[in-house]
Formats: sequence, structure tokens, C-alpha cells
Amino acid sequence: MPHSFPVRDTGAPALLCPATLTDAALMQGVLTVLSDQQLASVAIMLTEETQRRLMNAITTEIRAAVTRAVEERETDSPAPVVRAQFRVRDTDSMPPYWDGTDATLRHTDGRSTRHLDTSDTRLEELLNDFTCVKQPSARSVLTIDLRTGGFHY
Repeated sequence: MPHSFPVRDTGAPALLCPATLTDAALMQGVLTVLSDQQLASVAIMLTEETQRRLMNAITTEIRAAVTRAVEERETDSPAPVVRAQFRVRDTDSMPPYWDGTDATLRHTDGRSTRHLDTSDTRLEELLNDFTCVKQPSARSVLTIDLRTGGFHY
């Protein structure tokens, strides 16, 4: 589906096909006609879309990991999990990042499962990518509501 952006010189809309966005030379041509404000708007749209996609992928992955953990009795309760929480890892050599090695799960029966390890999984990779678009502070906690897919930090 083409997108329409006003062209600075004429004000007429320019239609972009998806191939334009993936061809570096064509995209550079598109970017050169955008004003600073339009370019900033495009950057915001791209960041928001990347964040939305990552949040959906993280939610899918954590739901699958939680289902496996409950089925394999790796949790402190057999009750369904409604929330997953990730803390921030903060090291001297790196900025803070979402830590996939120490998830805490909250079950419907009120119990918690601590320290679900999702290291060396797709989920850990996605959390690292999410750090790039949603940089946490040193004491942040990421809570994912597995019923709604909502993210709270």
C-alpha cells in the first residue's frame, strides 16, 4: 500500500511503494525532498512501528516460554501466568538493558515464579532489540500483561 507524503517543492503528494523504502538510493532521493520537520516525523513513525513490532514479538515469545514452563512444571504454581516482569541489568561497561535472564512471573493464584531464565533464546534477542528503541533507566522494571499484551515500565 503506497503512502503519500507532500513534496516540498510542489505540495503534490508523492506515492511510495514498499520497494522504494528498501532501496537505499531511492530512499535517499525521497529523504532529500523532506523538510527537517517531515524527516523528524518519518523518524518517529519508524521508531513507533519498530517498537510496536518488537512488543508484539516479545509478547508472543514470552507467552510461549511461559506455557512451556508451566507445562514442564518449572514454575512455582500450575496456575496461568498473567504478568511477566523483567528488570534491568546495569554493568559498568554497558548502558542499562532489559535482562532476559531473570524474569519474574505472576500467576492468577497470586503466587510468583522467580528467576525464569530466558537467556540464549529469541526472547533475549528481542529484549536486547527493545532496549534500542526503549532505553530503560537503571532501576526500571518492564511488566508485560500477558492477557492484554500491554507493556508498562
